[in-house]
Amino acid sequence: MKRLTALVLVFCLCLSGGFTYAAAELDYEPLPKALKVISNNSDTSPQAVVDDTDNVSPQAVTGGVEDINPKTIYSGTCGDNLTWTFDTDTGVLNIAGTGDMANYSYYGDLCSPWYGYHGEIETVNIANGVTTIGNYAFYGCFALTSITIPYSVTSIGESAFYKCASLSSVSIPDSVTIIGDEAFRGCSSLENITLPDSISSIGENAFCNCASLSSVSISESVTNIGARVFYCCTALTSITLPDSVTYIGNRAFYDCTSLESIVLPDSVTYIGDEAFDDTAYYNNEDNWENGELYIGNHLIKASSDISGEYIIKSGTLAIANRAFNNVYNLTSVIIPDGVTAIGGDAFAWHSSLKSITLPNSVTYIGESAFSWCSSLEYISLPDSITCIGSEAFYDTAYYNNEDNWEDGVLYIGNHLIRASNEVSGEYTIKSGTLTIASRAFFSRINHTSVIIPDSVAYIGDSAFYDCNILTVKYEGSQAEWDAMSIGAYNEDLTSANIMFGFEDEEDGSSEGEITEEVSSEKTTNEEISEDEITEDEPSDDEGDILYGDVNGDGVINSLDAAQLLKHDAKLITLEADGLTAADVNGDGVVNSLDAAQILKYDAKLISEF
Repeated sequence: MKRLTALVLVFCLCLSGGFTYAAAELDYEPLPKALKVISNNSDTSPQAVVDDTDNVSPQAVTGGVEDINPKTIYSGTCGDNLTWTFDTDTGVLNIAGTGDMANYSYYGDLCSPWYGYHGEIETVNIANGVTTIGNYAFYGCFALTSITIPYSVTSIGESAFYKCASLSSVSIPDSVTIIGDEAFRGCSSLENITLPDSISSIGENAFCNCASLSSVSISESVTNIGARVFYCCTALTSITLPDSVTYIGNRAFYDCTSLESIVLPDSVTYIGDEAFDDTAYYNNEDNWENGELYIGNHLIKASSDISGEYIIKSGTLAIANRAFNNVYNLTSVIIPDGVTAIGGDAFAWHSSLKSITLPNSVTYIGESAFSWCSSLEYISLPDSITCIGSEAFYDTAYYNNEDNWEDGVLYIGNHLIRASNEVSGEYTIKSGTLTIASRAFFSRINHTSVIIPDSVAYIGDSAFYDCNILTVKYEGSQAEWDAMSIGAYNEDLTSANIMFGFEDEEDGSSEGEITEEVSSEKTTNEEISEDEITEDEPSDDEGDILYGDVNGDGVINSLDAAQLLKHDAKLITLEADGLTAADVNGDGVVNSLDAAQILKYDAKLISEF
């Protein structure tokens, strides 16, 4: 009996020892690879995965025993052929696959699928094959310090890295062509950025509030610097824009308080509102000369001290938006030949300004450039102009003079500025018209048909927006129509039934057509008779010449300047007395300089020649 009992005890001890050993072995045996703890979610929902490198008991998987510090990985999809995984232990987010990343937003269900871990993501690895970085992809990932962007990526979406406050550097490959609006906004630790040759445009606010950004290298491929791109980059000390840049947006470098060196190429034709205000360069009094702030050959700002007559210095190429917005007593401005662009609001609200003559070099007039100049009654525009912004001459004395409107339409020279509500049915644009200003026929809902001469080369943004145009009769060919520059938001025009090579079979004209050809260079606020246009009457007294009285009517005013300018443009030929009277500066040549002197005399800026 004792023998039997001893055998039973030995057997039990052996059995007990074997179980203990087996349990110990199970405690340390690695689990199968990547067992899913949560597997019933959709493909786009994060899934917790137990990593195969941890020593976790089977009870951790089955839920029988509390987990022993498992490492968790979340995964899902972020595009038609893209997947992502995030490791909470390492803080690494991996994105792989082929094609475009999905676009996201900053709130609710529209956020990126990993946004719930935005405070834990430290590193992002994007695999080769991914072609875009979506909008708001890494928005608010304030712990992110490292990002790998492969050469397969061609665009970085809007707000992609917005508020990634710990990101100190980023390498953008030369495959990227687009940097979206606010792409790196608020990356307050970002110290330097190099934009590759592949990029042509930088979106608005792209590097706004990057307070540590001290160095920027912009390649020769960039043509546009968007609005507020480097706004409030307070560590930035210098910037050199390449010769490829033509456009600088509103407040592009505003409040860059350390920016003391700025190099602008002659290629720049558009400088937005306050583009360089409150920079170290702007605030340095030594950079202002005679009340003017220039950067290179660009007039950026005029001080409020300027009054009376103002002569823009020779060599100036462009006048920035709102350049004279703090100048209130300007009565006359002379713009030299060579200036190509007049910025938006550049001379707006100058109630004392009476006349303006733009040289043949000007091609661009910005929005509201001369608006609300209530005394501006003489405006001279050259044929060189190819773009006129909306309301460029709104509420000027010229605009408000009913005599300057023909059949409800305002022209200045060969440029159609604005159509009134009187325009209805079919309207024929005047022969010889070169440009149609932005918003010229805006919301003229009774305008159903338009005849456009083949002389028109440019139609501005929204020129025919919100019109009910059913038919367009174009006098040129389809090839000429296709070559015409037509601005945005003109679908009511371009989607209409377009007839090419149109001619009126009855008499070559149609209702609303103006058959008298306008001067290719100039116009005035007063009607000029046909006789005055074709021939100047000689003085009755051959021996008594009144200098400045070009037309011989005994009065020196803007009509004389107009006659002189027409002669200078070879539209008319002045008789001998007219030529003598026109040469008011005595240099032996009759040209626009003499016209400017006559206009100054008429404005009482000078008392004699």
